[in-house]
Amino acid sequence: MIGLPWLEDAGAQLRQQYRQQRLPHGLLLSGGAGLGVDRFVQWLEAVLLCQHAEQAPCGTCHSCELRLAGNHADSLTLSPEGKGQQIKVDMVRELVGFSQGRPQHSHNKVVVLKSADRLNMAAANALLKVLEEPPAGTYLVLQTEEPAQLLPTIRSRLQWFRCPVPAAQEGLAWLQGQGLTAEQAELALALSDQQPCRALEMADDSYLELRETCLNQLLGQLEKPRRDLQGPETLSRQEPKVVLDIWRPWLADLATLVQTGDTGRVRNRDQVAQLQALVARYPQPALWMQIHDDAEALREQVASGNNLNWQLLLEQFWLSIPKIMKRAQQE
Repeated sequence: MIGLPWLEDAGAQLRQQYRQQRLPHGLLLSGGAGLGVDRFVQWLEAVLLCQHAEQAPCGTCHSCELRLAGNHADSLTLSPEGKGQQIKVDMVRELVGFSQGRPQHSHNKVVVLKSADRLNMAAANALLKVLEEPPAGTYLVLQTEEPAQLLPTIRSRLQWFRCPVPAAQEGLAWLQGQGLTAEQAELALALSDQQPCRALEMADDSYLELRETCLNQLLGQLEKPRRDLQGPETLSRQEPKVVLDIWRPWLADLATLVQTGDTGRVRNRDQVAQLQALVARYPQPALWMQIHDDAEALREQVASGNNLNWQLLLEQFWLSIPKIMKRAQQE
């Protein structure tokens, strides 16, 4: 059992293919950690390494014990590294070297390539050659949230599995099974774009406290725009992606509310009163779209991996808000 209801059917299908010796040696798993793809990859690796195919993963054989201890000679996991967070050709060469020879403790060898969309061109071409002549006894499992970034020739040589988004009731039931109240589960699932594993993380007290801080700082700047940098000074100590992942859907809710007035489409459901007050004060759709787009541009700059100065970028965004709000009042 994977422990994630929305993935159990897919898991059963892949395990059946494996037992019938019909499972391809190249697999592409598409989806993020918020849907449980990391957990699914771990489960699949356990199935492929278990010494008892009919009961895999049994959890008790020597191979399973080695895997659980994190010391399995037939398992290799590769992830992006270095400046720009890329998978480079040397890592693919490591993959090729690892796949040589017979497994030591299992019937197979397994290579997991995380964030496979981060392959640079040299590495992608090298991997393509491996996929054209897959090494016997080795399963290659590629995981990515951005499958479109992979070369089409790579995608075409892999069996593709997309992690499904569970139905709302299924996600809510699972979250309540993890100890959340119905109200907590509904809010967390809305904030996570219906990704239950991500929702569970977002229901953590430390995350909720950080979310409150980030939203209060931004709300204060929008209600009473100031040209000082007290807000950015606090926020610059936080992880950029976390701050922006909190702000962006909140700003998107503002844009949606000013355009439609439909509170049912608001993801930050505990913030409806604050959002409505801002929209009543500043009913111009262009204003909120501008601030949202600026936050999105900031996210793209941070995600570029070019060692940009987060504090400087944050301060520039922060000081642009009074100017945008002043123009809105003059229109």
